[in-house]
Amino acid sequence: MRLRYEHLFSIDFTTAYYVDMLPHGDFVIVPTCYCVKQMSRFKMLSKKTINGMSLIYECSPFTNDATPFRPVNVVEKFTFKVTVANPEFWYYADVNNWERDKIFLLKNPFFNTTGDINVLTGPLNATVLFRPMQFKHELVMENVPGLLKVLDATGNVLRTIIVRARTVVEPVGKKEALFVDLKNSTDGSYTLRHVTSGGDVDEAVYCSEDYSTDTLAIVEISYQSGLAWTGIPPFQRYVVNITSRATDWFFDVHIRKKAIPPYLASQLKITHVPVPPEPLRTFAVVGVADDVNGFVQFKSNVKLTYSQRPMQLQLQKVPATTVLDTMPLPSSITVQKDALNNIITKIVVNV
Repeated sequence: MRLRYEHLFSIDFTTAYYVDMLPHGDFVIVPTCYCVKQMSRFKMLSKKTINGMSLIYECSPFTNDATPFRPVNVVEKFTFKVTVANPEFWYYADVNNWERDKIFLLKNPFFNTTGDINVLTGPLNATVLFRPMQFKHELVMENVPGLLKVLDATGNVLRTIIVRARTVVEPVGKKEALFVDLKNSTDGSYTLRHVTSGGDVDEAVYCSEDYSTDTLAIVEISYQSGLAWTGIPPFQRYVVNITSRATDWFFDVHIRKKAIPPYLASQLKITHVPVPPEPLRTFAVVGVADDVNGFVQFKSNVKLTYSQRPMQLQLQKVPATTVLDTMPLPSSITVQKDALNNIITKIVVNV
């Protein structure tokens, strides 16, 4: 008997910072161990693609169409782990608040249609805790005992752990590490609820057998077989759109000291030479140019995005004499934070 397979869905990454919008190997996406077990139950296989990965399913041997051999009769969650293969990703992409032991949890909004379905269309901002199925969770103790409740995704309480009271000899703010055991549960979202004298404090956590500190995201695809979308082109394509980081660009221009300087700081400007359809970008002087010390700072009039496509900027003496034909562009070492903790880009230019 010849086995027949049909396309189920794909998970594709697109990137705003590459000219062709492809991920170019910046990510590695694989099914979690829990997902592999599910795929085996439903006679599915995974395939790596240039943009991400796809799932295929075995067709029924009793029909000659796209009917699944093992249909997904109730909604199931197929989960995939994403790690970063290119360190420059952290510079180019609009990723915020990620740190060790945290992930971005990305979910499909619906599944009962064909074509492109956006899983992410903006910056990566909101993280949740990422933990193995057994872990320690630290909580600040109070003067009276409290509770730690572990809830599943539907709100059912799975565990209740007593948080002891702080003793008089222990400092304020002392934490206690509580052991949470979910080894007999499945991968997925849980809530850690700290019941205190002042009220409940909830923290979201995603637990998985595939826990690792380098995990960027978990992509969770909810799915159920249906006549209108299983094996029917245009096939389902779950799209994760990675947007480019945008910051204020600063150029600190220093004029080398000479007996007779060829130009003054107040005579300089930055001119953008756009390549259509690139929009025209402009820069303004920050404060007042210092002609005595030969210094002037420019700032972009809008936040500019990082891109693989180079932007041609020229330093000119008013009205249109070119001083520097190609200005240096941002790199990962030019990213800084200002006094308000905002990410900015600062480039030093000596002429």
